[in-house]
Amino acid sequence: MEAGSSQGTAVHGNGGLGPPGHVPVDGFAGIVIPHNASDIAPAWREQLAERAQLVA
Repeated sequence: MEAGSSQGTAVHGNGGLGPPGHVPVDGFAGIVIPHNASDIAPAWREQLAERAQLVA
């Protein structure tokens, strides 16, 4: 990661599906969607841990 952190993973693919091959057992602690999102894809919510945050 360019910001000096090794605690993130960038995944290139279909954003509407989320990254199914990279989801931690308990879900993600947070998801950042760095593009224009007109709607929140169901996969994004499903892949979040309980009480996690999604920023779009």
